This record gives sequence, structure tokens and C-alpha cells, in this order.
Amino acid sequence: MSTATVTVALSPQPITVSYDELIVNGQWNQALLASWRVGGNHPMLICHCHPLGAIAMHIVERPRGSGRYHLADNPDGSPLEHMLACPRYHVDDPDGPRNTKSVGTPGVEWTNEGSANERVDIRINLFPQAPEQSTENAVNEEQPVWVSVLKNPQTGAPAGVSVSRAESEFGGLLREWYRIGFSHARRSLSKCPTDEQVLRGMWRSMLDRRVTVNKAPIVTDAYVPYGRITRLREGERKILLGRIDEVPFREQVVGGGKDGVQWRYELVGIDCAWTLVVPNRFRPKHHSMNGRFCLVDAEYHKDEWRALRRPACAIVHPQGGVWLDSQYEARMYEFLIGQGATVEKPLLPSAQWFHYKPDFVLPNESPPVLIEVWGLPDTFLTYHEQKAKKTATYAYGQKQGKIRFLEWNAQDPTDWARFVRSFRSVKQGNGQEYRYRI
Repeated sequence: MSTATVTVALSPQPITVSYDELIVNGQWNQALLASWRVGGNHPMLICHCHPLGAIAMHIVERPRGSGRYHLADNPDGSPLEHMLACPRYHVDDPDGPRNTKSVGTPGVEWTNEGSANERVDIRINLFPQAPEQSTENAVNEEQPVWVSVLKNPQTGAPAGVSVSRAESEFGGLLREWYRIGFSHARRSLSKCPTDEQVLRGMWRSMLDRRVTVNKAPIVTDAYVPYGRITRLREGERKILLGRIDEVPFREQVVGGGKDGVQWRYELVGIDCAWTLVVPNRFRPKHHSMNGRFCLVDAEYHKDEWRALRRPACAIVHPQGGVWLDSQYEARMYEFLIGQGATVEKPLLPSAQWFHYKPDFVLPNESPPVLIEVWGLPDTFLTYHEQKAKKTATYAYGQKQGKIRFLEWNAQDPTDWARFVRSFRSVKQGNGQEYRYRI
């Protein structure tokens, strides 16, 4: 049963109804909507699902599907959208598809989330290719996924950007496994965990069979480097999880052979490390792997593991064990904790933050401060559109006094100084000493 309500501006007295009355079997209640249109009336309807304010709607009379009457949002320029919990969100708009956000994470199922018995199942193919088929073309072309649109700066025409579906899903597995490992580490400690403690939490969650892939415990297909694992079979294939040793000399180029140039790393697990060899065609092109959490599909040969496809890597900060999506976010996080701020890093959209996922939240400020780090250029159309929608919603929330919104455009070399001034004004406005050090 939904708790969301709608106020209908009928004459002479407005009424309030629930969505359970408005929607029957997933369709608009035709008899009820028709009764409000008797005599040519066009009443305004107000949805109260959003914490920042009302969302105005109207009745549309347009035969479509099984119904004649539908509700549509007013084109009033408001940045507010129906929340995911609002039944209106899940009913078709008569004016065409709306720019709605996805409901949950596709292919991921959580059980008892937030409890000591939480579990996560990820539906992916762990081993999509035989080792001998893992060519460079396969990495680049296998089942491409449309992830964004890049605008040609000369012509203005959009150009596609794609990544491998297997690579994208592999990164999703690392993220969900991190979430359950971080939660385990937080429950086990009285303070924020380190990255090492998060890795141990991920290992423990695997052993406890609380991480599954296609309903099968991942422990049967995965290893975290551990000193007691001594019987490694020649040619066995596993998913490896660990942290790449950040000592600079650990990233070494090794000889050619049939795979050409290769890179050797130390994959650190629980009190031990294994050697990992990554062919150059599988090595991430835009960042070093040193110091990052790494999930890799690998095969064991002659006392070392050889990557069979591109590893999934993630920045997990040593202080707080926080997942960071970029080096820009790492710079912001280190600045914030350097100021003594209490920092939260949401990993999922939240109704508390207008069903968005801010990059950082300072929950102890009054009102709470939301921070966004814009790390991509505005030529990425989908990114730019999402940025505009989030900025408008946050600005609306700030005007209502619900939040304070700060942003940093990492693409603008001069914008950091502006952000620091904005941060200073927040701290001074709350009567706190500002400790920024040049």
C-alpha cells in the first residue's frame, strides 16, 4: 500500500486521495478521472511525494492503450521529479517516455541489506571467454554497451562511446562486493575502516557465502591471496581480488613472448601477495593500477597468475576505506578530511538526497552540505544533461533551506580556488574555525 497522496483542486472544496485509489492494476482509474472531468472541468492535481515541494499534474484526455484518461506532469519548469517510491513514477506518461532514472541496479539482488546477515547476488557471466580467445579485438568489440554520447566539437554531431559489456559488469561485481565488505568492516569496528580492513571484510563475506553470482557462492570461483592457500593447480582459472602493491617498483615491464609486452604486479591479499602478470593489451590505458583494489580473471602458470582480460580497478582510500570514482574525487576527499569534516560517500541514490547520489555529503553541517565533483567535459551529452538536472534540483533544495550545495568543475583549472572560498563560507557561517592550509 502506498502512502503517497494527491490533492485534487475541485470546487468548492479540494480533496485528498491516495494513489491506491488513483491506480488500479497498474492503470489509471478511468471512472475516477472521468468524474473529475464532468462539465468540462480541468482540476489541478498536486503530488506530495517529493520532500522539496509539490509536483503539479493535470488530466489528459487522450485514448492510449486501455485508457482514455491519464495524468501528466505540468510543464512548469520545476526541476522536481517524482520519487522512485511514488506510484506515479511507474505509470506511463501520455506525452511520451520521461527521462526517468533506473530503478535499482540491473542484475543485482540484495537480501537483508543493512543487517549482519545481508547478502548480495550478481547476475553476470564470470568467465565469458576461453583464454585463447582473449584477443585485443575481443576486449574492444565484445558486446559493446552504449554508455554516453560525445559531441564532436567541430560539427556538433554526436559520436558513440562504448565499452565492453563484460568489462562493465565486472566492474559492477567489484562495486557490489566492496559494498558488502565495507558494511562488514564498519560493523566489526568502532571507527572508520582502513582499505586493508575493507579488503578483509570482502574476504570474510566471500567465505561466509554472502556474495553469490547467479545464486552460486563466489567462493567456489574466486580467491583472495591468502598464505594458507598452498595447493594451486597449473592452469586453474579463478577470479582474483586484492590490492595492487603501491610501491612504485612493483609495476614492472617484463619480456615479450607470444603476449608481447607484459606488466608484473604484486596482488596483496590477507597477509600475503601473489604475482600477477597483465599483458599490455589488458592494462588500463588511463591510469596506473598501483594502490587500487583489483578484480581480475586470471589463470595460474608457473608460480604466477596471468590476466585473461582487463582487470576492474577501484580507488579505495586508506583512511576511511571510502570508494572513490576518480582521482578528482580523491583530491576532494583528502581536502575534506584534512579540514576535519565528517564525510559520507553515498554509493546509491537516496530519497534523502532527492533520489540522487551526491559525490560527498557533510551530514554534520546545518543544513547538510552536498558536494558534486564534475570530472567530465560538457561535450558528453548524457553527462551534461544529468549534471543540469542535478544542479537544478540541488539549487531548489538550497532555496528551500534543506541543503547547502557546493560544486567543483575539475575541468576548469581556476575553479578549485572558487570552491575553497565557498567551503570557507559554509564553515564560517556555521561558526566553525576554518583550517584550510595552502
